[in-house]
This record gives sequence, structure tokens and C-alpha cells, in this order.
Amino acid sequence: MIRSPDWEMTVWTRDQQAREQVFAQTMRECGRQGTFITEIKLNPALEICGAEFYGNPITSDNVISEFSLDYPLLFENTLYEFEFVFSNEVSGIPSVKHRTSRINNAFRFSNKHGIRSLRGSINPGNNVGWLRLPVDYRVADIERCFSISIEVFPTKLDMVSDVQAIYRKIDAQYPLWRFALAEQTDQEFDRSSSQHQSFPLLWLAQFESLQNQLQEGVRHVIRSPHSRLVSVSRRVSAEKLKGRVADCLAERVRNDLASRKASQRYEVARKKLSVDTPENQFIKMVLEQSRDNLARIIDLARRADNAPDRNRLSPTFFHTLNTWRQKIEKQLSNPLFREIGPYFGMNSESLVLHQKAGYSVVYRCWQKLKMYLAVLGRQAAISMKNVAELYEVWCFLEIRDLLLDLGFTEVTPNRVFVNQRGLEQIVRDGCFGAFAFTRSDGVKVRLAHEPVFRSNTKPIFALVTAQMPDILLEVEFPGDDRFIWLFDAKYRIQEGDSINDYAPDDAINQMHRYRDALIYKHSQHGMLGHSRPVFGAYVLYPGRYTQSEANSNLNPYHEALQKIGIGAFPLVPGQMINDRHAGNAWLRTFLKEKLGEPFNGLAAHSDYLYIQDSARIPTTGMSQTRYAELTMVVTGAPQSERAFEYLQGFRDGSACWYHMKLYASERVSIPQNLMREVRFCVISVNDSVAGVKRADWFWHVDMVSLVCRSDLTFQQTGKDSLGGELYWLFKLSSAKRLSTPLMGFPSRGHHLKLCPLQQADEIGDFSQIKSLYSSVRLI
Repeated sequence: MIRSPDWEMTVWTRDQQAREQVFAQTMRECGRQGTFITEIKLNPALEICGAEFYGNPITSDNVISEFSLDYPLLFENTLYEFEFVFSNEVSGIPSVKHRTSRINNAFRFSNKHGIRSLRGSINPGNNVGWLRLPVDYRVADIERCFSISIEVFPTKLDMVSDVQAIYRKIDAQYPLWRFALAEQTDQEFDRSSSQHQSFPLLWLAQFESLQNQLQEGVRHVIRSPHSRLVSVSRRVSAEKLKGRVADCLAERVRNDLASRKASQRYEVARKKLSVDTPENQFIKMVLEQSRDNLARIIDLARRADNAPDRNRLSPTFFHTLNTWRQKIEKQLSNPLFREIGPYFGMNSESLVLHQKAGYSVVYRCWQKLKMYLAVLGRQAAISMKNVAELYEVWCFLEIRDLLLDLGFTEVTPNRVFVNQRGLEQIVRDGCFGAFAFTRSDGVKVRLAHEPVFRSNTKPIFALVTAQMPDILLEVEFPGDDRFIWLFDAKYRIQEGDSINDYAPDDAINQMHRYRDALIYKHSQHGMLGHSRPVFGAYVLYPGRYTQSEANSNLNPYHEALQKIGIGAFPLVPGQMINDRHAGNAWLRTFLKEKLGEPFNGLAAHSDYLYIQDSARIPTTGMSQTRYAELTMVVTGAPQSERAFEYLQGFRDGSACWYHMKLYASERVSIPQNLMREVRFCVISVNDSVAGVKRADWFWHVDMVSLVCRSDLTFQQTGKDSLGGELYWLFKLSSAKRLSTPLMGFPSRGHHLKLCPLQQADEIGDFSQIKSLYSSVRLI
């Protein structure tokens, strides 16, 4: 509560305690506990009779411009009720005159039971920064205006470390994009790296902070203009010559009169004071350019706000700009400026502009307006796009930077990714604004922001409803294998009593929708086919965890990421541990696992991605394979203590079963889902005559199962089965003789390779067989 002689303001909300707890936890994790300071600003400074925050009275001087607090008052995504109760001396209808219609329309004045109140409810949403409420009322027919500004804080990010880190990354890639024309809150802007880029929105913000100084300086110039003596020449007749005349001119006049040339005219010069000086020309140029800029901004703002999806600006905004422009027009209509010509510059510095009263004020204002992008300070504030939108673009750029860290090189670094729309800038989304990368190992990447998939897009389409994921990561490996991963940035955390930060449930459900909704249309052997191109879809959210490459298994979505390719990654902009960025470690580990890191010895292979559990989930009742004739070439079981009939079956092609320890496949890092893909078996046996191992047959594999050793029968193993160790059991049928007997097996040990059937049938030498899925380190 704040009370002045004319009014009393109160702010109320229902769910403040929950926001305070989340905010306090964020401050502790950022190491800023106990260092927090915020302010409530009044402009102009007002006489205050009393103030109370959270039931605690605040003592201060009578006339103040700000209150300093060590706790926040307003939070994002919270509904606040503001009420101004006015005294009986206030007449008319008080109103809020914000630049946005949304805030103005939220307030309603009532005069019931003798209580004159202006009440409104505001939810700042994801807009953080200064919420400024300009209030206008009248006392004894005198208009009074003041504004009260209260800072709105995010609960999931720190304004100092996290939000500023977002600004730095976005400004480096998309300068000026983050600034908005009309949001609910303002922020003090800092130095930009694009000092020579014209941007009307920032010029307007700077002009708003300087326009009172500028007009006061011009008024001083009009009252006491700078002038100088100038020589004025004119031609007059002899009778109009006055004062002292030069001897040469007097001699000439006498001669002309003697020659009866009375009509002759003579050039005379005199000194006079003139205001048509370079300094005054400069003042006129400043006013004219300011007037023209305001007119252009008003026109751009009206055209942008007339769009059906915009319509945010209030009449107060346009009235304020028109008032500024009219004041400048009134000053330009002063007779002083009618005598002043155009400005053509100065040959040297002018002490008048630097030192003389009025002129120095206008000169300093002009320098700030001219260099508005390079000005530091708290004097100018401007709207920013909401933090949810900023977080989304930051996530997109963070993935870009992680790709660069993994050895990729940007192919098109000089493309323009932003366009001017009205007074704001927009990112060119979709494939046009995509980043393209390549790497020395032949891997190519395309990173796109908000691509749109519809029923008519090719080759990937969404048949029923259009889909627009936030981030698309498309990777092409050597051999034309393509993979797509989708990311969706959500500036939200699941609400609940858990001490851990989880992504919202609806965001996880949206990832399932993205993966299933996108379909790839392709042609194979002259026939059209369809497949699902998305290998994974993940939420990026501002969850805070102590992340490192070594503890990625602590990600609460780690199991889901591995098994189904759906999950989430906590991603925080400014999270630092031991002066190292730690808010992206789990996402970086994921990308390194999928794409490799050649300079650290981690090569990229598409085979590795195809055998992931998440890529091997078929429709119930069906199977999913990559190679239709995947063949396992393997050495046979040891012959000792096995029945002759069992061993003979591998020599004459009559064998019906083959078994192998699970450890044998795990030893060479073959996942279980890959073993189930085996469709043919080539099994070597000892040639008792030649004393070497050889294979003459290949079998069709009817079934692959994983069973306990004690469950295997004598018929399946050739001897009695004991123990609880797990074994692979292959049911064989339809044996056929190899075109070329397969030789060259190592004499000792158990060995296997996975290859196409044609290799096993024709190559004849085990050592020459090239394994499929080489990335899983098959021997």
C-alpha cells in the first residue's frame, strides 16, 4: 500500500506465497540469496503520507521518487489486482494511460457509496521488467499525472545471470530482435554491438527520455538566439548615400555627377546582426529530423497495429506521439526559424554548441539520439519480447553453439535471418532461416527454427493438422542416411510439491504428437511408401540440476530418452559451476552421443542410431528390421561331450537349433534388439580331414529367443543342460548349401560377424567379410 494526499494504491494477489518459494529457491541455486534489491519508482517525485509492504510500514521522506526493498513484489504469470482510491478533491474520471490497450482496458473507474476507485487486474504473463502504470486525474481543474513502476521478476530464471545471458546470445546473432513495440513491461536497455544500424524503436525509446530536455533547450534558444555580424551589400543612388563615404567612392560620385550620370547606382556594404548561423541551422535540423522521425514512426505503428493479429497499441500511445510532434511543429513555426536556412555542416567544432545555454542541451540530446544504440544508462526503457519467446530463441541458438563445439562449421554464416516488420524485427523462421553445418567426417546438419509441416509439404508432411515444432535438427550421414530430432522449448516447470524440476506433462505429450504426426513420403522400387522420420522429440525447459557429462543418467528423463526417444533436457542459460557453463551438459552429452566428436576419437555412425532401443519399437504384432537378409556368421559350439547326431546336423545341413551364450553378443557390444533381427545363420564346424573350421550351409532363422541354460533340451544343445546362465536360442530351417564354402575362421575362440547374405554366400573367406553395424565394434 502507498498513500499520497490525493490517492491510495493497494495491490493484492491470491497465490503469492508459492511464487515466493520458487523465487527463493532460484536465488539460492544462483548464489544470490541475501543480495537481492529492487525498487518501486515514482515519476515525478511525490509527497507520500505512508507506505506498507507485506504488513510492514516503510518510513521515508515526505517527497520521494523511489522505495528500495530487499524482496520482490510482482512475479510473472500471476494475477494482481491494483486499486487506486482517490480523495474527494479529485474531480472527473481518473484513468490509466498506458501505451497498450490491454492494460488500459483492464482498469475501470467506479464512484459508489462515496468511494472513488480505479481498479484493474493485470497478469504480466511472461513479460518481465518494469510494469509502469501512468495515472491521470484532475484536482481543481488542474491535470495531474504520475506513474508508478514496479519490477516484475521471473521465478525460474535469475534476472542478473540467466536473462542477461539470453540477451547476450540473442544480440550476437539477431541484433535488435528482442526489442518490442508494446508489451506490458519495459526494461532498461544496454549497449548494443550494432551501433550503426538504424532501428526506429530504440530511437523512440531514447527520444521519450530526452524530449523534455530537447524542448526546454529549444525554448532557451528561441528566447536568446545566437547571432553574428555579417556584411550586407546593396546598390543605391547618389542621393541615398549616408554617413561617411570612402574617398574612392566619393571621387567616383563626383565624376559621375560631372558627367551628368545622375541615375548611376553604387554598391555599399554595412554590418548587421543575423541569426542565420550554422549553430541555429543545426537546431532547426534537429527539430526537423525529430519531427520527421516521429511522423514515420506513427505511420509504421498504425500500419502494424491495424493487422488483425496485433491491435495492441492504445489511443494514448498515438496521442502522446502526436503531442510530441505538434510541440516540435509549434517550435518550428516560430519566426526565428523562418530566417534560418538549411544546415550544411560545420568546418570545425563550435564552442556555441558545446557551451552556450540551450544550445549545449540540444547538442547533447542530438548526440544521444544519433548514437542511441551505443548509449548506456537507466534513463531510457523499452519493451522486450516476453521471456518465453526469448527463451525459445535462446534454446535454438544454444543448440547451434553446441554443434559448433562438436566440430561443425557453419556453411552460410553471412545470411540475413531477420527482417524489419513495422517497428519491430522478426526472425525468418522455417527452412529459409535454417543454419547449415558440415564437418570433416562428412556429416551434414540443418538446424531450423519453427518449420511448418502441412499436408502439401514435401517430403515430410502432416496430414490432418499443421505441425510447427520449435526446433528441427536434421542430420545427414555419409551414405545418405538421414535422422531428425525435434526440440520444443517450454518456459515452464511442472507445478507440484516435488523438490525436483520436471517438464510439464502436456509438453511431454506434445512430443509424442510431433513424433507420430510427421510422415515421410518416399519412393522405392517404383512404389510410394511412408515412414516416420522423427527419431526423437524432446522438451527443453529451465529446470535446475547440477549437470555434468558424467552424471547424465541423473536426468529424470534418462530412461525415457533411451527406451522411447521421448523426454526432456533441463537447459538454463546462466548456470555456472566453478566458472564453467553447466546448464547444458546433459544436452551436450546427448548430441555428442548421437553425432560423435571426431577430434576426441568419437566417430559418428548411422548404424549406431539404428540399433537404439527407441528406434526399434514396432507396431504390436509386427517386427522392425533394417536389413531384410541380416546374416550371422559364427563359429559352432564346442564339440566335446556333444552328441554325434547334433554335430552332424551342422555338417549335412539338417540342424534345427543353434545356441550361444548371451555373453558372446554382449562382449562385442551387440544389443539384444539387433540379435533378434538375424534372419540367416552360417555356422562353422571342424573339418576333421583338413583340421580347420569351415561352413558349407546357411539356415533360415525362424525364431530367436533368450532362454535360461537349464531350459534348453538335449535336442537343442547336444548334451544335458544345467545352470541359470542366459543363452540365445535360434530355431533353424530350410538349409541351403553356400555357393562358395566359407573358410578362414580363426582356429581358436568364438567369433561372429553380421553381414548381408550375399557376402556370406560368395566371399569364401571369413576374414574378408565386412561387418554391418561396424559402429557397435563387431569383431
